Amino acid sequence: MNLNLLKTVLGYLVCITYIAGYIFKIHKDIILPIGVIFFILYIIVSLLKWSKNKKPT
Repeated sequence: MNLNLLKTVLGYLVCITYIAGYIFKIHKDIILPIGVIFFILYIIVSLLKWSKNKKPT
């Protein structure tokens, strides 16, 4: 899977879980930690993408 696509999908999942948690107020104890997990995965994918694009000096 392309890292750009994976980063975009994870970004959308973070937004969707936080919106669902705050607007619908359904099971915040379950939905918001899932959003945090997606956010951590987003950061990891961003760092992987950054390290692949970094040119050696």
